[in-house]
Amino acid sequence: MDSYEIKEAIEKAYFGKNKQALRKLFENEDPRDLADALWHQIHESYDGGRYKQELEELTKKIKEMNNKSGQRVRCLGVLPERRALVKLGPISEEVMVSPSVNMSKLKRGTEVLVIGGNEGRVIAGVREPSFNEGRLSKVQRVLDDGRALIEDGGHGLILSLAENLKCNSGDEIRYDLDSLMILEVISAEKNSVFALSEKPEFTFDDIKGLEEEKKFLRERIVYPAVYKEKFKKYGLKSIRGALLHGPPGCGKTILAGAIFNEIATLKKTNDFSGFFLINGPEVLSKWAGNTEEAIRNIYEQARIVNKKSGIPSIICWDEIESITGKRKDSSTYTPEKTVVPTLLSQMQGVVSGGDVILIGLTNRPDLIDPALMRPGRLGDAILEIPRPDSKAAGDILNKIFKREELPQGLKCIIEQGLTNKLVEHTYDNENPLAFAKLRSGETSPLLRQEMVNGALFAQIGEELVLKACMAEIYGKDPPTMPEAIEMLDNILLNQIGVLDAGVKNGFTFDTSNYVIDVSLNG
Repeated sequence: MDSYEIKEAIEKAYFGKNKQALRKLFENEDPRDLADALWHQIHESYDGGRYKQELEELTKKIKEMNNKSGQRVRCLGVLPERRALVKLGPISEEVMVSPSVNMSKLKRGTEVLVIGGNEGRVIAGVREPSFNEGRLSKVQRVLDDGRALIEDGGHGLILSLAENLKCNSGDEIRYDLDSLMILEVISAEKNSVFALSEKPEFTFDDIKGLEEEKKFLRERIVYPAVYKEKFKKYGLKSIRGALLHGPPGCGKTILAGAIFNEIATLKKTNDFSGFFLINGPEVLSKWAGNTEEAIRNIYEQARIVNKKSGIPSIICWDEIESITGKRKDSSTYTPEKTVVPTLLSQMQGVVSGGDVILIGLTNRPDLIDPALMRPGRLGDAILEIPRPDSKAAGDILNKIFKREELPQGLKCIIEQGLTNKLVEHTYDNENPLAFAKLRSGETSPLLRQEMVNGALFAQIGEELVLKACMAEIYGKDPPTMPEAIEMLDNILLNQIGVLDAGVKNGFTFDTSNYVIDVSLNG
């Protein structure tokens, strides 16, 4: 029986006043299991008096057994002349090592078998390492002497490390509470849920349009990382942060991935673990201090990868305004009051080591705390990613329409100038999508070119390919040029809350600042 089964048997025998059954248990079961069971019973009943005699007997038996069969303890260090330091209960003790033990297997952190009593103890065996024992935790901080500070049950613990182990802040560890020793380190680099394990999908060449923006990013981020020595020679410093802002769907996230892709390609490396893609709200926590800890851990992971790979780590933070809102003067706690200073301390190099660049992505730069917008922070490179112009729109559509294999029906209208028709329709200022009546009473046209983005043109292209494919499957006519143009308007109308393009009269939708009445054109 295990200790819990024994505990139930003891309880049953005690309350049944069956002394014979109780005595039989104490004669036949392992004293160590019996002691464990009694301690459980005492803890639950808060009454140890009734088991006092039995516990005294068990303590004596266990001591005798330990002297004969030995205790399994942790080696704290190997000493000269076949001696070792081991942890025996609350104290550390020097013991001899048996000639039968291979000294090469005896290391700091190894579990050993110690036999003997007060007259002399000896290490009689070494146990093979087990990866299923110990507790799991995370390193909060590494001390100057190499020991690690962790949290255990709400209390801080300082742990030493087993032989040949090193750890960093943020690492997951497995440790032994009895010996206060770290037995295994799971690197934060391997444990990161944000680091990419493979190459980012897009390069600068895949991104249509935005030529000036791509040139700016190459000169400010890519080339300083690739030609580091040349920039250092002329006293040029690498940037610590950049902010890409603009409407949704215009390529901010793709550009950030392309930056790292370009750096890795020019540096001729296949290690892409230095690109961290984070959605702002992912690190937010309702518990005070947890968000700040997550930020510190992400930066620590980025520094570890940077030291290993030799190229800057890039933290791409989407919706960065969600964690870096403007701080307000009030006596109440708000996350921004501690999150923004934590991010600033990491970016400014108050925490030493590593070449890490933070690229913030947002469509609401007005919400970001002004302290982050200064030089040496995100203000090193602030770049607006605009909506695509007519040339970029055509390039995005042609990337889809120039595939080697397309449905025949779609090929026909492409050859008739589908791309040009869609682009002309979008950028026709004389023929707006709708008219908006503002609260002021003024009427303003809603232009398609002020609503489109790169993702929308890609969606139109893919939808047309899908409809033409379904037409082949069902034996129906492929989409026509007017239907393709209507599809463009439908997608735009869906963005402002209209589900049926046939509606011709007024409807309303909310913008960030006011409510407007809209009447469709035509």
